[in-house]
Amino acid sequence: WDQPGEEQEAVELMSEWLRPRAAEALELLTDAFTHRVPREYATRCLDQADDEELEIYLPQLVQALRYEEEFRLGQSCHLERFLVKRAVSLFIGNFLAWNLRLERGAAQYAEQFQAAYDRFEKTMAEGTSEQQRQTWYELKKSFNMFDRFEDAFKEVRAGGGRADKIKPHIRKEFKEGNFRDMQAFEPVVLPIDPRISITGIVAEDINVFKSKTLPLGIKFRTTTPPDSSRLPISENPETGEK
Repeated sequence: WDQPGEEQEAVELMSEWLRPRAAEALELLTDAFTHRVPREYATRCLDQADDEELEIYLPQLVQALRYEEEFRLGQSCHLERFLVKRAVSLFIGNFLAWNLRLERGAAQYAEQFQAAYDRFEKTMAEGTSEQQRQTWYELKKSFNMFDRFEDAFKEVRAGGGRADKIKPHIRKEFKEGNFRDMQAFEPVVLPIDPRISITGIVAEDINVFKSKTLPLGIKFRTTTPPDSSRLPISENPETGEK
C-alpha cells in the first residue's frame, strides 16, 4: 500500500477477495494499514455486524481512530462517520459515547478525541431522524445522572475512615440526607447495559468495600424485566419490585 506502482493492483485484487467476517476485518484497521482504501473496506465489512456483535469491537474501533490521518489532524474520518452512523441505536450510541468520553483523558490524542466527541454530540443533537434525537436525549439524561452520582459518591467518602464505620453514614446520606432524592428518579439507561433502565438507588443496601479508595457497591431499582439483560436482575416475589 505504500508503493505507488502497486497500489492500483492491490485495489483491484481486493474486489476478488471473499468478504471477511467483521472480526477478521478488524486487522485492516490496525496501524499496519494506514491507506484509506483497506480501512474503508474494513468498515463496509463491519457494517454487516448487528449491534450485539459490533458492541464487542467498539473499544478497539475507537482506539483505531488514532490510525486515521484525518483524525490525527483533528478532522472527521471515515471510521468515525461509520461509528456515528451506527450510533443511531441507543445500544451502540451508549457504548460509543462512553468510549469517546473515556479517551478524552488519554495520554495521546486527547484533543483529537475531544474534537471527535464534540462532533458526535453535535451530530446526535441535530439528528436527521427522530430515533437519533431520541437516542441523544436518553444519553444526556444518563450522563447528567451519573455525573451527579460521581459528585455525590465523592462527597460522602470525603472524610475517609474504615469501611464499616462510614457505611452507616453513607446510607443515611442517601436515605435521609442531601442525596435522598436519588432513591427515586425518572428512568435513565445504565451505561454498562443500556437495555436496563434504572429508577433509583436502594439506600439501605449500599455497601462500602475495604480498600483505600472506599469503592461503593450500589443496588439500583429498575423497571426492566429480569430476562431482558445479560446482567443479573432480582425481583421481590412479594412486591414485584426489581
